[in-house]
Amino acid sequence: MSFSWREQAPRIAAAGFLIAIGLVGRWALYGISNVETIMVVSLLAGVLLGGMYAVIVPLAVVAVSDVVIGNESILLYTWSAWLLVGLFGWVLRRFTGLAQARHWLFALGMGGSGIVGTVFFYLWTNFGVWQLYDYYAPTWQGLMASYVAGLPFLLYQLAGNIVIVPVISLAFVLMWRHAPLFAAARRKSLSTISLLSRKIEISSERNED
Repeated sequence: MSFSWREQAPRIAAAGFLIAIGLVGRWALYGISNVETIMVVSLLAGVLLGGMYAVIVPLAVVAVSDVVIGNESILLYTWSAWLLVGLFGWVLRRFTGLAQARHWLFALGMGGSGIVGTVFFYLWTNFGVWQLYDYYAPTWQGLMASYVAGLPFLLYQLAGNIVIVPVISLAFVLMWRHAPLFAAARRKSLSTISLLSRKIEISSERNED
């Protein structure tokens, strides 16, 4: 399938908007431990935009912001964590009705997804700290110590995302569904989701037979 800039223009604009939210939020909230906007934009990219945008948006945010903020070898785990969060959003898009849910249900669903993503980020990145650095013994007990030490940061991130994810999700989905700029992309998204849902139904019917 060929890539059409004209067809993709609304999605590109939406992706650019999400990247801007992610960048501004990360820089503005940098002084507050683990409070960020990368979680919400990664999930929104996967759930509403889908496809390559589930990968492009989170990686663009961390790549550009890390140029200013800086990072260490742990970026192998932080970058991959955000990438997987974006792909998690894409999975939600394909296999749930979240992208088509009513506004408030969408915001609540995104809030729950943000909690799942936050816990995953904590588990994955603290595993990375244990593996990459000499802070903890290379044993099961050392790994548990890494997780215990990371609990305060998990609580900060959870507290932030419990508010940030549903609020930004609600604002963005209202814009996505009602702004004329995104009308074409929205129609294409709905047709794609309907097609995927139909394929899943057909596959289920065949399995039952």
